[in-house]
Amino acid sequence: MLLNVLPLVAGKKTIGILALQGDYYDHQQHFLALKQSVKLIKTPHDLTYIDALVIPGGESSAMIYLLKRKQLWHPLEILFKQDIPVWGTCAGAILLSHKVLPEPQDCFSLIDIDIRRNAYGTQKNSFEAVLSIPVLDGKVIPSLFIRAPLITRCGKSCTILGYWKKKPVIVQEKVCMVSTFHTELESNHKLHIFFLQRFVYKK
Repeated sequence: MLLNVLPLVAGKKTIGILALQGDYYDHQQHFLALKQSVKLIKTPHDLTYIDALVIPGGESSAMIYLLKRKQLWHPLEILFKQDIPVWGTCAGAILLSHKVLPEPQDCFSLIDIDIRRNAYGTQKNSFEAVLSIPVLDGKVIPSLFIRAPLITRCGKSCTILGYWKKKPVIVQEKVCMVSTFHTELESNHKLHIFFLQRFVYKK
């Protein structure tokens, strides 16, 4: 059963959201609506005193450039070794993957998946889908696929939490979750609540 808002209020956590580029603002609004404390991550110092980290959608190559320019890449590698709950959406999923296709690029290899950038086409090929997710008690969530990546391989240690047309779109390994779509651009909080319930409050 999904958590409702009230239990989350009693155990407020601090959710860090990488805020160098992309749609971090929309994730912030979801967590604030769920009465969580939010910390926007722009410098290595910002990584202190957070209970979880969200890497939002955006442009993955731009994020890589900014992470290295702001000297955040290595501190994030250290943070990930501490088993902090992490959720990567769209570009965030690319950064957390093991291998990026078709052109290799730097990634954190936090979750054992291979992922193909822009697999559904260009910006004008973006679409909205309604997903029925078993781990959300079968509840549906509206989701936007915007220049979305495609998960082409999941390792044996991964758990597929949701599909779209038989393609994995939500995958978990240990305390890391990735999703290839933008649920944060919708008003529905279900996946944000699920992340808090499954990873942050049960750590």
